[in-house]
Amino acid sequence: MAGQEPKPITRSDRKLTFPRPNRQPQASASSVISSEISRSLQKSVFDDNRDQEFLPEGCINVILTPDRVRKELRIPADSEEKEHEEGIVNFVMQSAMRIFIITLITGFSGDDGKLHTAIIDLANMGITDKSLPLCKDNFRDTEGELLQPFNEWSVDNFCKKQWMVLVPIISEGNPMLELDTNEILPVTWKAPASESGSFGEVFRVRFHEKHYINPILKYDGTPADVAIKVIKQVYRDTTDQGKLEELKDEWDREVRAHIAMRDYRHPNIIEFIAAIKRGIDRYLLFRWAELGSLRQFWEAPGHKRPTLTSSLVRDVVYQIRGVADALDKLHTFGQEGESYRHGDLKPENILCCIDKAPCDDELNFPTLKVSDMGLAKHHKVVTSMRNNTSMQYTTTRYEPPEVVMKSPLGLSRRYDMWSFGCIALEMIVWLLYGSDSLEKFNSQIIDEGRHRSHWFVVDHNDKSRVRVHPHVKATIQALYSDPECRENTALRDLLKIVETKLLVVELRDNHLGPFNGSSPPKSGDGSRVYSGELMKSLNEIVSRGQEREKYWFTGISRKYIKDLRVQNGPPLLLAPPKDKTKAPGVEHQHRRLRAVGHDDDGSLPEIRVDEEPSLAQLDKTEFPVDNRFAAQLVADLASRSLYSLAPQTSTARLCQTCATYNLFEPQFHIIDKLADLDIRRGSCDFCKLRWEACHSLRGQATTARFDRDQSMLKLNENATPILSICRSADLSIANSHFVQIGFPKVPPAASPLQFAILSSWLKDCDDNHPGCIPIKAYPPPTRLVDLGPTDAPTTRLIHTDPSESYQYIALSHPWGQGHPFCTFPHNLTKHQKAIPTDGSGFPATFRDAITATRALGLRYLWIDSLCIIQGPDGDFEKEAKRMEDVFSSAYCVIAASSARGQHDGFLNSRKERQFIQLPVRPSPLTSNGNGSGDVYVCRFIDNFAEHVLNGPLSKRGWVLQERALARRTIYFTDWQAYWECGCGVRCETLTKVDNKLFSFLGDPSFPSKLSTSLSDRGERIRFYEDLYRQYSRLNFTRLTDRPIAIAGLEQRMISDLNAKGGYGILHDGQSLLPRSLLWRRGAEQKELKRVDFSEALQSEGKHFPSWSWMVYDGAIDYLDLPLGGVDWRIDAVLDPFTPRARHRDTENGTVELRAVVRPLAIESDPEEEVWGSVGVILDDGEEGKLSAGKDWRFVVVGTRKIAEGEEVGMDLRTHYLLIIAPLGQDDGGQKVYQRIGVGYMPGWFLGEEESERARVR
Repeated sequence: MAGQEPKPITRSDRKLTFPRPNRQPQASASSVISSEISRSLQKSVFDDNRDQEFLPEGCINVILTPDRVRKELRIPADSEEKEHEEGIVNFVMQSAMRIFIITLITGFSGDDGKLHTAIIDLANMGITDKSLPLCKDNFRDTEGELLQPFNEWSVDNFCKKQWMVLVPIISEGNPMLELDTNEILPVTWKAPASESGSFGEVFRVRFHEKHYINPILKYDGTPADVAIKVIKQVYRDTTDQGKLEELKDEWDREVRAHIAMRDYRHPNIIEFIAAIKRGIDRYLLFRWAELGSLRQFWEAPGHKRPTLTSSLVRDVVYQIRGVADALDKLHTFGQEGESYRHGDLKPENILCCIDKAPCDDELNFPTLKVSDMGLAKHHKVVTSMRNNTSMQYTTTRYEPPEVVMKSPLGLSRRYDMWSFGCIALEMIVWLLYGSDSLEKFNSQIIDEGRHRSHWFVVDHNDKSRVRVHPHVKATIQALYSDPECRENTALRDLLKIVETKLLVVELRDNHLGPFNGSSPPKSGDGSRVYSGELMKSLNEIVSRGQEREKYWFTGISRKYIKDLRVQNGPPLLLAPPKDKTKAPGVEHQHRRLRAVGHDDDGSLPEIRVDEEPSLAQLDKTEFPVDNRFAAQLVADLASRSLYSLAPQTSTARLCQTCATYNLFEPQFHIIDKLADLDIRRGSCDFCKLRWEACHSLRGQATTARFDRDQSMLKLNENATPILSICRSADLSIANSHFVQIGFPKVPPAASPLQFAILSSWLKDCDDNHPGCIPIKAYPPPTRLVDLGPTDAPTTRLIHTDPSESYQYIALSHPWGQGHPFCTFPHNLTKHQKAIPTDGSGFPATFRDAITATRALGLRYLWIDSLCIIQGPDGDFEKEAKRMEDVFSSAYCVIAASSARGQHDGFLNSRKERQFIQLPVRPSPLTSNGNGSGDVYVCRFIDNFAEHVLNGPLSKRGWVLQERALARRTIYFTDWQAYWECGCGVRCETLTKVDNKLFSFLGDPSFPSKLSTSLSDRGERIRFYEDLYRQYSRLNFTRLTDRPIAIAGLEQRMISDLNAKGGYGILHDGQSLLPRSLLWRRGAEQKELKRVDFSEALQSEGKHFPSWSWMVYDGAIDYLDLPLGGVDWRIDAVLDPFTPRARHRDTENGTVELRAVVRPLAIESDPEEEVWGSVGVILDDGEEGKLSAGKDWRFVVVGTRKIAEGEEVGMDLRTHYLLIIAPLGQDDGGQKVYQRIGVGYMPGWFLGEEESERARVR
């Protein structure tokens, strides 16, 4: 009831209907009305932080009668002004019953005449019940006078008390309620929160019967309770009006979808009741599911091992079909070609309701109802607008393979079919073997790191190759051996559907005919089916069951069938053989290793591990509309007569369909048939643009959907936009704030307009981002290139004054192949006089850097190859240690991102961007009616990740540190220039880019943002590991620079973790040292080759230890271990970063690990059937098979953590290992080892700990 606030009425506006009587105060009398109000008040229990009472609907009509009003107003029967007094009573009874009650409970009494006076003044102001709610201004006129007898306290009290009688009514006819923040929800009973998550909480409540009209009834005719989903912090975390408008429209659209789906009255969709906005809070109301979620139903005590009967199987299959039909309705809901997908289907989102009288003789299977349709998608929008990411993770276990595969088809309706297949298979396992076996089944769907994973696995060497998880496939095969699945039964046919139609990676379509609204899509042979095809298969099962009762259940006794036996399951644990201990006198007893996956009774061993989040949640790129900076820039360019240089074009040709599109409409989208686009592209420029954007879909899909997300158009829900929209600053169309002010075509390289944009970036950052301003270095860089004053330009190398500060640009560039242009000892003096910039010998990249530096108004430039003396007699070793200061103190860094060498340059002609200009016509949407301004639709080019992070320069090893240490950077690419500072990324098109993962390395005070956003220490460790992974894949002109080019960054990481370390290994006295020692050869890396440091300039370089990945050339990864899922052996390895850890057999000493080691206990090579229980990854790329004949030792740095109550001995627990082999002997004849790899295996593979610690160099 968000009523409009009445405008204050001036005295001249008043029509004095009721004169104030001249009445003397009367003696106090008891108030019948007040007593009735007290008896009728109900307490709302919904808001814990509010003490709220309300009068239920209808009570006022009972409480107030004309006679009671007269008595309350103290109107005497013989009043001289009887006509006027009766008029007041009639006014109250006809127009102001609520006003009267509120005034009374505010504290006004009839005894002193103030109640009478207040009612008269309110009536004379024209205030009635229709005026409610009132605000404080309603009690004043424009002269500022308060109505009599009100004062500030009573006005405030009236405004608070009014909500007691303004209580909303929940009904089917009013499903979208917009309430004032103060309105009371008439909840008279509330259970504790039953569910809590990142989206909010769910409460089971009951509304007062007078405020819940036509409630949903249970099977026995009693009202069902209501579930209220409280959506947390929907609007709290952003003040951006554009985002708020988008969020409002998204909420409205999702609620309308709920309402429309409700009208289907589908028995397998949870009943939607209403959506409520109350201030900044949002609530969704649904029927309460008495039995909870499907997961809770499976795990309920009475359902642990269901007794199989025909009726139970029939009920289950009918409900599975019902859920499938609900999904089909969702997938085909809406206009022609339009559809929805659930997107978060899982047992927790399928609710269980009792819709028929229970039968005591058997298990009563409930009605399954799909829930959370739209909520997950809506919450995704909410989460993306939070400035402070709290690392809440969405469900990933039931996601299909396409979430990790870059398919041009995007995410389709068949997304839900995979999730449905997972649930159906779980249902079969529960039905046949119970919830314990179901938990064991789920516990085996794990990845290499032994934490729960998707139901598919990805090929490490080819991310596009995905297959169904081996354990899922093995379980399906094992189920076929069950008596209920061997014969021609309903469960066998259902299992076949799961295997061949649902849990299928392939997504080909059958293109024999075009898809249209009357012809549902069809999957290709061997592909995952659409919901309509699934329904056809399930209907066939139902038809067979109607013909033959034994089809549902064979009747075979299950008394002796215990647990599901997965004969060919993935080997996950190794059980020690019965003869693990040698018999006396037996020297070479053969130990046969049993296949994993079987306990003595053949059942699956149980592994309890938690799902683990990843940093991928932060790697989400958004393009928020930011017109504050853009509008200021455009105004500044216009004032300097530069805006006229912005590119112009003629208005596009449009077909009849495209001419009707309103890009500014909330939730704007287009659904195209590719065949239609092909026909129209010859005569319509917009159709042509979309046709060309869909080139990757041709031959794979027949339709394409474009959705506007703020200023971007996304194709088939792909994360990366395909087109972008921009507008001129003077556009006057309604909702134009949704779209970015920008340039459809970037200005020419090195033009005045380009440098004006770059200078504006710097000025805006100087003025508004104090944290990005560089801290002046003392001393400054040893040398700088002096470009001279503006009126006397020169180019020479100077030796800086340590006591002075210099504002300079630093250049980040690739050296490339061939002979680089450098400063050497022999030409140092020459460069100090003048650097020869003329002629072909001077690198184009340096020439462009000089041009850019001067255009940005700076005099000094730092270029590594010029400012550091190169060669054997140079000072690279000394200056390399100062790289951190050089880049962090630079006024700005300019990066030649598109260059591959010194002679490429970066102020070159850019690639052409395709765009069209759309007409702006006068319409009701045009606020000034003249249709001024420009609107453009362009090919998307604002791809910072592809152009910069994956560009040629970023493949250079030194650049990672340069980017992280720089305060702000301008990147020059083949498409456009990008700006990055601590407040995000800007494009030359004027688009803004936000990405939390990008921002960590763009942080001007790295790693401050990381420490704030990822306050959890474990997640910061994950990020640093990912940083090392990325760094190990970069290129170096000199491989010996590998440890040096990240040294400054590494020291900051060490400081952030309050640790010590070096060589890519970190130590904090806790788990960091053993964890960082478990680096491994990258999945794509055939072998790691040792770098030859013998001729390195660094005298200590040759002493880098073998356990540091920095001494190898090649990519590394880490054993994928669950955070919190390992018991670390902190004492297994002594701190290698203390002086006593250095073995001084040379002048500088060699850093050693001193580690507890164990030999291999097996006496013969393990057999193939146990390969999955043992992982050996060798650095040199040799086949990682365990061999009993090799002189290897194993450093156990951790073991798999077991869950509370889990009984798994150390022999069975997985051990995580550093693998070492003899290197030779030291001068004293003591054996010394070197690292050769890492691995994991059960504890019984290993012998006893050796008495002396091994020395690992």
